[in-house]
Amino acid sequence: VRQAACRTYVVAMRIEPPAVPDVLCWVGPPPGRYLRTAHEADGHWLVVGGEDGPDDTGDAARRFDALEAWARERFPMAREVGHRWPGRLVHPRDSLAGIGRHPDLPDNVFLSTGDSGNGLTHGMLTGLVLPELLEGRDSPFEALYAPGRWARG
Repeated sequence: VRQAACRTYVVAMRIEPPAVPDVLCWVGPPPGRYLRTAHEADGHWLVVGGEDGPDDTGDAARRFDALEAWARERFPMAREVGHRWPGRLVHPRDSLAGIGRHPDLPDNVFLSTGDSGNGLTHGMLTGLVLPELLEGRDSPFEALYAPGRWARG
């Protein structure tokens, strides 16, 4: 499948509600940022991600620091960084996830890939498309998200 992978970086900073409203947003253009709030048993968090780049460049510390500096400039009420982690993004060349039958394997093999950092959206779509296909029904999204479309173009 025609996809490219990269690393994304995330920092979670403590906040006191209602310092930042519940939000999920993307701020672009590159290097791009995304942020959301999270309310967990261990506290309230401003979760800021971005600084995407190639795998294994050895500059994770710089990327985490850049995210923290960006967040502190815009959200001075944010407190200490409690968590930070890298993630992996898979970008299909047309920016749409691949959800459906695997193009090169038997018809009973399905996949969901190429989230491009939109796992919440593509996870929901996967939950709509795959059950229909598994039950032998047509899905109005099947052609649009078919992983085999990458081989056609």
